[in-house]
Amino acid sequence: MSVRAFCLVEGAVRSRSGLVAEIARALHDDPETSLHEARAAERLSGLLERGGFALRRGVAGLPTSFVAELDTGRPGPSFALIAEYDALPEVGHGCGHNLIAASAIAAALALAEKADGLCGRLIVLGTPAEESYGGKAAMISAGVLGGVDESVMIHPESATMVAADALACESFRFAFKGKAAHAACFPYNGVNALDAVILAFNAVGAARQQLREDVRVHGIITKGGSAVNVIPDDCEAAFLVRSRTAAGLAEAREKVLACFRGAAAATGASLEVFQDDLPNLDMVNDPELSALLEEQLGAAGFVDIGHGDPFPGSSDYGNVSHVVRASYAFFDVGARGPELHSREFADFTIEPLALERTVSAAVALAAVAADRLLPGA
Repeated sequence: MSVRAFCLVEGAVRSRSGLVAEIARALHDDPETSLHEARAAERLSGLLERGGFALRRGVAGLPTSFVAELDTGRPGPSFALIAEYDALPEVGHGCGHNLIAASAIAAALALAEKADGLCGRLIVLGTPAEESYGGKAAMISAGVLGGVDESVMIHPESATMVAADALACESFRFAFKGKAAHAACFPYNGVNALDAVILAFNAVGAARQQLREDVRVHGIITKGGSAVNVIPDDCEAAFLVRSRTAAGLAEAREKVLACFRGAAAATGASLEVFQDDLPNLDMVNDPELSALLEEQLGAAGFVDIGHGDPFPGSSDYGNVSHVVRASYAFFDVGARGPELHSREFADFTIEPLALERTVSAAVALAAVAADRLLPGA
C-alpha cells in the first residue's frame, strides 16, 4: 500500500518545486516572530483556500492561526499536516520554519489534486508561535484537534531521523521586588532585588547535582537594575526547565521554584512567578507511523536515516502527540556547518540543495498521508 501511495503523489508534489521555493524565500525574506505572523498566515492559508480547502482563520483566539480542511466526502480517517511559520527574533528563519510551511503546503495541495482517489479528511493546521507561547497547545485546549486521528510533522536539520525526541519544557519569568536606596549612603535601607536574582542563580547551580541527567535548566537575567549607585528594587530573570518526561519536568520545576522562593526569603524581596508561554509536552511517537515515515523518506531519496534524537530540544508538537497518533522526524537539508537557530542556517534554507530536499520531504509527507487516506488503508 505504501508503494501505491508514493506513486500516487510523487509527481504531483515534485511539480510544485517552484511553489516550495517561492514559499521558502517569501517567508525567509519577510520573517515574522511568534504571534505576529500575519502575512505568512495569509499567504499560506490563501494558497490552500485557492486549492480547494475550506478555511477557518484565527482559531483558538490566535489571529495568525488557521485550519484548512479538505473533505473527500467518503468515510475515512482524518489526517493532519502541520505548518509552522514563525521566525526567531533577530535571526529570522534559523529554525527552518519556512521550509516546514513550504513542505506542508506543497504536500497538501498535491493530495488535493489526487483527492478523487482518497477517503476521509485532510487537515492542515497553521500553528503560530512555536518558538514562544506554544500555539499548538492553545489550539489543543480550544478543541481544534477534536476528530483528528493521525498527524506527521517533519523538521529541517543536518541529519535525517525518525521518531525524533523532544523534551517536555516550561518557561518561567521571575520578578523580584525590593526597595531602592542610595547604594553608598544608605544601603542598609534597601532590599536588593538583584541579590535575590543572583542568589537564585547560584541556588539553581547548587541544585544541579540533584537533578536527573535528562533535565536541563537554563536562564538569563532580563532586568538587573538601572543605575550602579542605586540598590536595584525591580529585577527579573527568565528560565526554561526541560525533561524527557512530563513527570520529570514536574519534579524539576518544583526544585527550581524552591530556589527562587528561597532567594526571596533570604533577601527579603517579594517574588512573583509568571508563565507567559504554554508548556511543551514530551514527544510520543507512534511506532507504526514512524516506520511508515521512515519508509517514505527512504523512497524520496533520504539515506542514513537514524532513530530518535541524541540532542533533543523542545516543541509544542509534543502536545499534539499526546492527543493524536503522531510521528515527528527530521530531514537532512544538507547543511554542514550552519547550526539551527543561527542566521547562517536561515540563509541556508533558501539554497538550492535545501529547497530540493524540502521538496523530497514534502513527497514523504504526502505519501504518508496518502497511505492513511487511501480506501482500504
